Amino acid sequence: MKTVWVTRPPERVQQLAEALKKYHLRSWINSAMRIVDMDEDDSLRWFAVQSARFDMVIFVSAEAVLRCRTHLLPSPTLPMMLPIGSGTRVAMEKADYPVSLLSDNTIGDSDVLLSSDSLQPEQVREKCIAVLGGISGNDEKSISPPLCEALRQRGAQVTTFAAYRRLPPPSFSAKESATAQEMAATGQLCAAVAYSGDTARHMLVMTAPANDWLRRLPLFVIHSHIVLAAKDMGYFYPVLAPASSEGMAAAISHFVSGKLPDTINGL
Repeated sequence: MKTVWVTRPPERVQQLAEALKKYHLRSWINSAMRIVDMDEDDSLRWFAVQSARFDMVIFVSAEAVLRCRTHLLPSPTLPMMLPIGSGTRVAMEKADYPVSLLSDNTIGDSDVLLSSDSLQPEQVREKCIAVLGGISGNDEKSISPPLCEALRQRGAQVTTFAAYRRLPPPSFSAKESATAQEMAATGQLCAAVAYSGDTARHMLVMTAPANDWLRRLPLFVIHSHIVLAAKDMGYFYPVLAPASSEGMAAAISHFVSGKLPDTINGL
């Protein structure tokens, strides 16, 4: 059976694994991301105490919502709250946070959110906006930099709050490396999935140094920015696909069978 390297953290892998199974594709589950607590929760605690001073709150991920919920309870006095992506929106609804109507069509990424009428310059100028997400390693400026920079250029006062830290997992053991190389060489391992640029980088780190097999594997990603970043990292075949589990599984199945839809493009 053809196999796909699924790199999502264990708590978020089930939906994609089930979707792949419908297309007779097996999941090789090996997370390329560790989500860990911040050393201190001071950032989220401060946000919870000061939340009323913000005109708007943007959650970058479902993980940020879950961790914020520990500190900030739902309330009618909360500011306008917006998610990036449908998964984040679902997490907000489960946490009983109010989801602004402006985010009804926000099912993709920060570019979609930034195109909303309510985030245009005349609407956000001099407004205080909080952006909650995770940081990569120790980089305090890695919470959605394109989103934050765009909002600042539109005149908003943006403050970021780190809810968690993203770290690479341990490197492959000699046995794992040999298994992966053999699966790729025989064609059993037919694709891999990376939901972020960080994930694509971590995959290379954890499989180094003998990872040409990975660079030559079709790498399915969810944004054109990740396609370009993957190219820069040396991946030969990054492929743009839908972010949803069903859409991602269908795209991989079509690609593997040689029936690539017009809407799925490698750049």
